[in-house]
Amino acid sequence: MDSILDAMTGGTPVKTDISTMGTTEKQVQRFADGSINIVKIEGAVAPPKGQVSTQGVGGCTASGFRRDNCSIDGWFTGVRLGFNATFVYGTGTGRILAYSNPVVTCINGITCSDPVFSMVRKQQSGSLRADLGMYTLYSFIGVGGTNTTYLHLYVKDHSAYTN
Repeated sequence: MDSILDAMTGGTPVKTDISTMGTTEKQVQRFADGSINIVKIEGAVAPPKGQVSTQGVGGCTASGFRRDNCSIDGWFTGVRLGFNATFVYGTGTGRILAYSNPVVTCINGITCSDPVFSMVRKQQSGSLRADLGMYTLYSFIGVGGTNTTYLHLYVKDHSAYTN
């Protein structure tokens, strides 16, 4: 008979170990039924002087609370996503006005689909941030299976940031 393991139900672990290696944090949760949940979180690496950040919002032309033609960029396990965006921010007024120039780059050994934009929320609504996503489907050559990677631009109150 199939049964659901504690690690799959969001139950409380009996033990949690956290370790860090470089910019990656690994969390291992052990449950009473013997099941294990492992989560690895890759942190952003500081760019060399004069280089672009691995993830972020930059290169904008500023006018008051408006930011024009910003470069939105993210690097996710062999897949780079990027686009340009124009937005405004301020207390309760985060809004994405325009977006263009989608780019996807995959390292050798990975194939990627054309990037697709997905507007989640064009304007901030109370505590809910404006949210523009872009995604690509990617596969490791010779391995099979398809994965999805997203890059999001979030605009809320006085900040704009990526995932």
